[in-house]
Amino acid sequence: MDAEPRQDTVPIRLAEIWRETLQVANVGEDSDFFELGGHSLLAIRVSVRASEAFGVEVPSGDLIADSSFRAMAERIEAARHEAAA
Repeated sequence: MDAEPRQDTVPIRLAEIWRETLQVANVGEDSDFFELGGHSLLAIRVSVRASEAFGVEVPSGDLIADSSFRAMAERIEAARHEAAA
């Protein structure tokens, strides 16, 4: 397994996952998953990829409930912090 990404790289790697999955050029902190063309099946794909990339559970339901990029990055960072404690 790859080395665990540093916390400050979470937004960078997550943006890459969103760009690749949604096939968009730009993702910013204020981006909304559904406004970028996301739907429930892509939410599952993003969640699986993020879980693998960051080594924590990233439920697709959380992305569906709050579809902002910033919220997802914050949830991942919190989960990683909790897992490390």
